[in-house]
Amino acid sequence: MTLSASAYEHQSEHFMKCWFFFSAFCAVFGMVYELFSHGVSSPAMIWMYLYPFLLGVIPCFVLKLLKQPMPGRLWQDGVLCLTAGSLIQGIIEIYGTSAYYPLLFYAAGTVLMTVSAAIRFISLLKRD
Repeated sequence: MTLSASAYEHQSEHFMKCWFFFSAFCAVFGMVYELFSHGVSSPAMIWMYLYPFLLGVIPCFVLKLLKQPMPGRLWQDGVLCLTAGSLIQGIIEIYGTSAYYPLLFYAAGTVLMTVSAAIRFISLLKRD
């Protein structure tokens, strides 16, 4: 599917705004959650907003500058898995226990993003 220049602009703006607002929501959510956690903090909860910012906003900005299509669904799902893993790890740490669940989210997110990057790399090789 090929998109016109204006469609790329619209799509890239939409993706960047969505990732930015999701990142801001994660930051606010983390602050509010820790406000009510009786003085207990979690690095996973504090830095949770960085996943959507560094892996969502920044790549979309770079792809917009390069006039490339935005990340695919697998990439987006991978970022969401990493963010959810960080959220769950933060909740578990604040609660004062441990669990293996966050590792599953981190593994799933990493696999999804790796597959997405491989698909994009292969499609770029085929296009040339």
